[in-house]
Amino acid sequence: MYYVYAESVLLINFCINLILLYVLAKINKRKFLILRSIIAAIIGAVYALLFIMNFKIFTYPFLKVIIAFMMVFISINKVHFKTVFLLSIQYFFLAFICAGAVMFISNFVDKKIIAISGIIVAENITTSKVITVISIVCVLTIIISEVIKNKNILSNAEIYIKCNDITCKLYGFADNGNLLKTISGKNVILTEKQSIEEIIEQYFCIDINHIEEAVATSKYKNKFTIVSMSTVTGSKNVVCFQPDKIQISYENCIHDVSGNALIGILEFPLNGLNKDLKAIFNPILLTKGNECVHE
Repeated sequence: MYYVYAESVLLINFCINLILLYVLAKINKRKFLILRSIIAAIIGAVYALLFIMNFKIFTYPFLKVIIAFMMVFISINKVHFKTVFLLSIQYFFLAFICAGAVMFISNFVDKKIIAISGIIVAENITTSKVITVISIVCVLTIIISEVIKNKNILSNAEIYIKCNDITCKLYGFADNGNLLKTISGKNVILTEKQSIEEIIEQYFCIDINHIEEAVATSKYKNKFTIVSMSTVTGSKNVVCFQPDKIQISYENCIHDVSGNALIGILEFPLNGLNKDLKAIFNPILLTKGNECVHE
């Protein structure tokens, strides 16, 4: 007879679930949503505990599939059923790989260890304790690194969009979650349509409220392209255009990203803590070797 402590089961399963969700987000180039992923990991950990406690309903294999599907659905945001299904399959593969790693550690680590590399000195360090410690360290590293990375999400940047002698200045923020690109690989800087109305209507002579229809007959149609973007209500077309110049003033440095980006026109307002922020761009734009001038 052996005892299984509920808090141990919850802790190690929570850590492993969070690690798997993090890896899943990264290999699919999706933003890792910390809070949503923590909630999903807790759900998985509670399920594991109920499974071990032999609650009959939680021992059925189909429920394990449903829980995994639910965890993936909660951890990501604004996706279709097909995407969640494919990500869930990947999650299962990652779980199998993780199980194999745990088995390897179980066979590699002795049941009792007096010292580990001369750093940890203790008695009766079991395999589960080693795995738990490794998992906790990984989770803390993931959360701390993501929090530090997300500190720049609401960092203000001044964006200058120029067409001929018309220049629009707007404030935007850097967000790693903006992964929208054109077929040619250019990043899309998403902007609220009201903030660039002057350029669209005065330079391109297009009614911004009917831009998608008007682009097809415009003499500037070669400057426009349409990119599909996934939203909570489904896929939507985003009209993008190539201005003469795009400059981003960010952290006391001016970056010319004209050759690496297009301007995407949003029909809906951006949701943010600061209502003055009218654009969102991926900070990778600032690391592409573009012209850099210090202010």
